[in-house]
Amino acid sequence: MKPSSSPNYDIGYGKPPANHRFKKGQSGNPKGRPKSPEGISISEVLDAKQRGKNGEVISSREAIVIRLFNDAMKGQQKAFSKFLFYMNKSGLLRREAEALGGRVIFLPRRKPSESPSPKTYAAWLRKQGRHDEANSIDPL
Repeated sequence: MKPSSSPNYDIGYGKPPANHRFKKGQSGNPKGRPKSPEGISISEVLDAKQRGKNGEVISSREAIVIRLFNDAMKGQQKAFSKFLFYMNKSGLLRREAEALGGRVIFLPRRKPSESPSPKTYAAWLRKQGRHDEANSIDPL
C-alpha cells in the first residue's frame, strides 16, 4: 500500500509511518553480511613441528600417536582401544596364522633415511646389539 500525504493509510504492526520506511533502492543493511573470519586449518595444526622432551623435533601427529601409545601402555582402556583401532585402520594390525597367536602388530621395515630421526633409530639399533648398522647411520 502506497502512503499518501493524508493520514488515511494504515499505521501499526508491520506498517511504519512513511517517513521511517526505506527509500526506494536503499538497502536496510548497506554494509551487507559480515565475512566469516578465516579459521585455522586442522592440517596446519597437525603438520606443525614441536619439540619433544629430549629436544627432538617431531610433528604434532607423531606426538599424538606417542601420547596415545604411552597412555595405552599405562593401562588406560580407552587409549588402548583407540590405539588398536588406529593400528587396524592403518593396516599395521593384521590377522596372522593361529600358530602365532592370532593377531600381531606388523611394522614394515623402513630405510633409516625414512625414519623420523636417524639418531633415534641408531640408538635403537645399538640397544639391539646391531652396532655396525647403527654406526653406518649415525657414527659416534
